[in-house]
Amino acid sequence: MRLVVLLIGQDSDFQKVVASTLSSSGYQVFSIKDAEIEEFFRCHQPDMVLLDADLDSLAGKNMAQKVAGFVEIFSLPAILMTKNVMGEKNPLGKKFSQVLVRPFSVLELPGLIAGVLRERLYGRGDGNRDAITGLSGTGAFRKQLDYLFSFARRYRRNFSLILVEIKNRERIREYLTKQQLDALFQEVAMVLRNSVRSLDLVMRSGENRFAILLPMTGNLGLKAVIRRLEQKRSSLIWKGVKTKPLVLQLVFAGVSYSSKLEHPEQLLSLAERFLTLKKES
Repeated sequence: MRLVVLLIGQDSDFQKVVASTLSSSGYQVFSIKDAEIEEFFRCHQPDMVLLDADLDSLAGKNMAQKVAGFVEIFSLPAILMTKNVMGEKNPLGKKFSQVLVRPFSVLELPGLIAGVLRERLYGRGDGNRDAITGLSGTGAFRKQLDYLFSFARRYRRNFSLILVEIKNRERIREYLTKQQLDALFQEVAMVLRNSVRSLDLVMRSGENRFAILLPMTGNLGLKAVIRRLEQKRSSLIWKGVKTKPLVLQLVFAGVSYSSKLEHPEQLLSLAERFLTLKKES
C-alpha cells in the first residue's frame, strides 16, 4: 500500500536524512548507488524517483542523464535535487517533473512528492466542486476515473475504486432539516478525507454516495483499506442535532483495475454491484 520512492544520490548523509523524512511520512524508500540504477529499474516498479546530483561534476552529470533516460523509458515522475541553478532552456532539467536547488528543507519533500504524483495521476482537474462538501463533484469523478483508467492501462499500473454510502440515510433524513443534512455530509466528507492517504482522491459521486480513488493500489491494498475503513468508520456518531446523537452506518465496497477490463464503466459497474450486495447483506 505504501508508495515506493527510489532515492539515488552521491551524498550518503543527505540521502539518510531524506530517507528518514520520507519513511516517517509513510513512503517506502530504497536508496541505491549509481551502479545499481539499471538493475533496480528493471526488477522493481518505483512510483517516484528522487535524484540528488552535483551537475558541476562529470559523475553527477552522467548520473542525471542516465536517470533521465530510465525515467523516460519507464514513464515515471522524478524530482532532481541539485546544488546547481539550471537555466530554463536546459534540456536535462526538462526531463524531470521538478528541480529543487539545495539548500532546501527536506520537510517539504513529502508534500512536493504528493503534489507531483497527484498532478500526474489526476491531471489538473476541471474545477468541478460539490457545493456542500467542497469535494470534487460527480462530473469531476467521472473525468478522473477515465483519466486514471487510461493511465493504468497505458503504463500497466494499479489503481482501485471504493464507493461509500450512508446505509440508513432515509431513516436519518426524516429527523433532519436541509441545513442539518448538509452539515452531516460535510462531516462524512471530512472523515473520509482524513482516513486515506494525501494522494488518494475523495470525491462526491452522487446525492448519497462518495467515491475514493486509490492510485498505485492493487487488490491486496484495496482489501486492507476497506478492512480498516470498516473497522474504524462503519459507524459514525454525529452530534449535529439537539436530541441524542445519530449513528451513521457507512457501507464500503471497492474493486481494483484489471487489464481484462476494457472501459472504466465496467470498473464502476462492478463496484456498484459489490456495494449493492454489501447493503443487502
